[in-house]
Amino acid sequence: SNWYPSHFVVDDVEFSSMEQYMMYRKACCFSDAETAARILETDDVAEIKRLGRRVAGYDDHVWNGVRQIEVYEGLLAKFRQNAELGARLEVTGIALLAECAVKDRIWGIGLSMHDPARFNPSQWRGRNLLGYALMLTRRKLSRID
Repeated sequence: SNWYPSHFVVDDVEFSSMEQYMMYRKACCFSDAETAARILETDDVAEIKRLGRRVAGYDDHVWNGVRQIEVYEGLLAKFRQNAELGARLEVTGIALLAECAVKDRIWGIGLSMHDPARFNPSQWRGRNLLGYALMLTRRKLSRID
């Protein structure tokens, strides 16, 4: 989950979660320095998400083109800088990873942890961008670290 607390640093900026990193990068993408600063002022992920929805100048076409790259770079930093989390990712081996989030059809699969359809990608209701980014991160880290 992007909401899981995890301290990491990217370009001398400290983050408390992937959600904070992602929303900060979103604000930076659209040159919204005020919102970017406000995002860094809080560790409350619900507030961070709310701020991310209010980024000035936001354009779906632009963000959709870069969001997965931004998240991948954040995940690399998160797992490289947090050995315990990196080990937990590594032990997943070659397993298919999915973000079980009923309301999230972009980063998640649109299904709950209790839905048997979660094991069948053809039945997913969402894109699972986070799951795929995690699998790319796992592969990258297993090759070089």
